[in-house]
Amino acid sequence: MQTIQTIAELIETLALWRRENSGRVLALVPTMGYLHPGHLSLLAAARHRADAVLVSLFVNPRQFNDPEDYRRYPIDLEQDTRLCRDAGVDFLFVPESQEMYPQDAPELQIDIPELTNRLEGLYRPGHMQGVLLICARLFALIRPDLAFFGKKDYQQLVLIQHLVSLLNFPLQIVGCETIRSERGLALSSRNVRLSEKALEHALLIRRSLLILEKEIHEGEKNAATLKEIGKDIMESGSLNRVEYISVASRDRLDELVNLTAGESILVSTAVFTDGVRLIDNIEVTVP
Repeated sequence: MQTIQTIAELIETLALWRRENSGRVLALVPTMGYLHPGHLSLLAAARHRADAVLVSLFVNPRQFNDPEDYRRYPIDLEQDTRLCRDAGVDFLFVPESQEMYPQDAPELQIDIPELTNRLEGLYRPGHMQGVLLICARLFALIRPDLAFFGKKDYQQLVLIQHLVSLLNFPLQIVGCETIRSERGLALSSRNVRLSEKALEHALLIRRSLLILEKEIHEGEKNAATLKEIGKDIMESGSLNRVEYISVASRDRLDELVNLTAGESILVSTAVFTDGVRLIDNIEVTVP
């Protein structure tokens, strides 16, 4: 595995790889590091589909609307490097912030307002624009054939699919299923901040989503009713505070009022569990 720290080295390395591997498939797995089994599942999927895998490790400051959240984001480069090597990663790109965002460069912004100003974007101003910016930068620099993203960050996945389509990036975005703990909690780098008691309360998030799926299959079509049921279940854990519950179309994330048979929807939520912000979602086809 080759570790790369600068853009100049990245461009030179990939140019050499392409000269020696004409027609081969390059996969990108963008991460912010502190890798867990959810990330490793993306690496495995990329390894299965591509001839070479490049992982980026970059805690992107542009997607943190809360400076304290950015400061507290866990980092373990030594462990991440070992996990990537063990997973068969070919290239590890670990740039400094100054490398990706030079201080003397004009500020660039990328936005898709119809999609960024809802869900996570509504409660974390600037977050989704930061995601779009770093992904566009990585796509332009690396020029991968495939890029892998987890469905836990579903809005991010939808945004990036639209970004690639709108800017005609010649790559395929591959969405991968959410990886969960044995008890159902969606894996996240933030989970390490949960106490044992908070972890018990956090399990109500997944439980609530499964109950809402059951309610939909049993005939509940009113989105407001579904949101009320979900909030009551989640907040039955005293350490949980629901920030939002969304019932939206899966492709454009438009909020729904009433569900229609055959419709593909996404039920998603953000919950503070003892001060730690967790997100999760479930895809449902309305019967």
